[in-house]
Amino acid sequence: MSARRIELLPAFSVGLTCRRRCDPAARGKRILSDDELRKVWHACEDMFGDMIRLLILRGCRNGEIGRLMPQWQERDVMTIPGDSTKNGRAHAIPILPMARAILHRRKTNARYYFPGRLIDDHFKDGSWGKFKKGTRRALRRDRLAGS
Repeated sequence: MSARRIELLPAFSVGLTCRRRCDPAARGKRILSDDELRKVWHACEDMFGDMIRLLILRGCRNGEIGRLMPQWQERDVMTIPGDSTKNGRAHAIPILPMARAILHRRKTNARYYFPGRLIDDHFKDGSWGKFKKGTRRALRRDRLAGS
């Protein structure tokens, strides 16, 4: 498996900083403030925005959100099977009202909540670049509007 490096994170568009390149010890220690989360939340639009909102609400990896299937839901719990998680273990997450509203909005006749280009396929991890561009535009609009 090959790794890809992201040169510019979407969070930079809202003035967030990251010290990963300078200080490897700082990796994973950056926490967004409530104001930063609000800006990101409001900049999210369409399918990509729903994915980012679920990432914020659930703390999952983007690949796990991109592969979510309605059949994994049982009442108020979504269980991601081990073959779809990085650590290989099933991950059960309660479905709270905000996440439930997003999943309800995303539910179609497709096999996945976030289908890829083919109806029977999931959103691919490599498609996040398209999201970054759209989010940057939305964040710039938000900043120009003075919100």
